[in-house]
Parts: sequence; structure tokens; C-alpha cells
Amino acid sequence: MSLSFLASHALQYTLGSPQTISFFSWSIVNFDTLVYDKTPGDYNTSTYIYTVPQTGVYNISVDLTTDFFDPSGLYLDINGNSVFLSTPSFPGYSSNSDSINGQTNLLLTAGDLVSTYIQTEIGSGDLLSGVYNARFSITSLF
Repeated sequence: MSLSFLASHALQYTLGSPQTISFFSWSIVNFDTLVYDKTPGDYNTSTYIYTVPQTGVYNISVDLTTDFFDPSGLYLDINGNSVFLSTPSFPGYSSNSDSINGQTNLLLTAGDLVSTYIQTEIGSGDLLSGVYNARFSITSLF
């Protein structure tokens, strides 16, 4: 099967294995496993940072599922500046899995550095792995 993209830049990465998140922390999300990448090389699977290849408007989407804890916030880091994406619907400690997701359209400049962070205040646990549990997607719009 061949994928065809209208966007000039499109990628999606997931967690290859669960990532443990500590109590009261601010942690980069280790999206390390390729799902698709139209222009390979823009996302670094060692630093978990996307380098914007050309100036334009980008849609950025992040979906995470947690195991036994609720994150207090989901953020993008763009050149050292935090961009708030989301909080969970029902914050607080959970004895079950929970999900948190966010999406935004941003005007980004070539060379901008983008990464995803999760903040916790209550509990600790794992981010679940696999494309159905954890996704980081970026698509150029124009």
C-alpha cells in the first residue's frame, strides 16, 4: 500500500514502549517510533524534537493514554516557549487509564524546534505505547 499526501510535510510518531512519568514532573514525551514521515529527517528520535523545515501553518496533534495517573497538562515546547494544549477532562488521581489530547494550528518559522511535554502533579505511572495509545502528528497546511 502506498500513502499519498497533499501536504508538503506530514509525519506521525508513537511510543515504541511505555514511558514512565514521575510524580510532580515536567517530562518530554519520547515519541521514538515511526508511523509515517513524508520528509524523513525533520524529527529526531533521539532528542524527540521536530525541526520545522519551512515557514508555514502547521497542524499539530498529540494524543496520549496514561496508566493509573492523570496528567495535569499537555504542552508543546517551541524554541523554549510553552504552548498549552490541554488538561484532562476529570483531573485527579485515577485508578484506571486516562487520556489527554490536544490539537492546534500554528504559524511556524523554518528552524523552529517543537517538542511535546506532559506535566504531572498527582500520581505517577506510564504513558502507554502504540499508535492507538500515543500519537504525535504534524501536517503542514500552507
